[in-house]
Amino acid sequence: MGTELLKRLLQVGRDEHLTLISAKILIENFAIQKLYETLGFCLYPTTETSVVKAEIIT
Repeated sequence: MGTELLKRLLQVGRDEHLTLISAKILIENFAIQKLYETLGFCLYPTTETSVVKAEIIT
């Protein structure tokens, strides 16, 4: 279900001509990090030690 929701979110972003979509993910949530990477997001460390940032250019 989460995969489908994220795919639809990406499509809405593209339809709305967004250039960037980003999210903060808890660092220990490896399953969601993998999902975001699978869908083309890049993961980056942040100054917050408990989260990583996911970004995709649409």
